[in-house]
Amino acid sequence: MIRPAVFVTVALLLSGCATQMTPSRSEPLDRATRLAIEDPRVVSMADVLAATAGHRHSLVGEARLSLEAPSLRFSRPQRIALMRPASLRVEILGLFNQIAAILTTDGTRYQFYDAGNPGIEEGETGRGLLWQV
Repeated sequence: MIRPAVFVTVALLLSGCATQMTPSRSEPLDRATRLAIEDPRVVSMADVLAATAGHRHSLVGEARLSLEAPSLRFSRPQRIALMRPASLRVEILGLFNQIAAILTTDGTRYQFYDAGNPGIEEGETGRGLLWQV
């Protein structure tokens, strides 16, 4: 028997999908598997997204972003929402799945909220915005 909470959660997730994608790949992506950017599954998904981009108004996704550099190490789950023509919302999740930071932009201006710092940073959107914040 399906519990009502599970049913409601699945219904909300399905209703929130703007577009259903059917990537041309034979093996499913496992949430725990790290993928290199050149992995054929990533390339296949990017090809499907590019081929269907003209028919899509919005896109919502969830991923764990990991970055390892000499001066910076970062690994956090993120939720990303995009909407035409230029809206972007990135939510960086904390240890217990709470929102640790939010970046939003309309393509011209941005706002950035960091739960560890008071206030909201805002300004004009530029090329290096995602790297800067």
